[in-house]
Amino acid sequence: MRDGSFAIIQTDQNDWDWSKLAWNVGSQCIVDKDAGAAIPFNYLILKISPFND
Repeated sequence: MRDGSFAIIQTDQNDWDWSKLAWNVGSQCIVDKDAGAAIPFNYLILKISPFND
């Protein structure tokens, strides 16, 4: 896997369009770009980074 943040979203929609979504830094939520409201689905954000022992 590459370093970075990855979103996993549980949805029943099969016409999902990532271009309509954004990460809101202030609320730490995935939001609809047009409405600015948090999406109505469960999601998990994973941060992948190198492990230095």
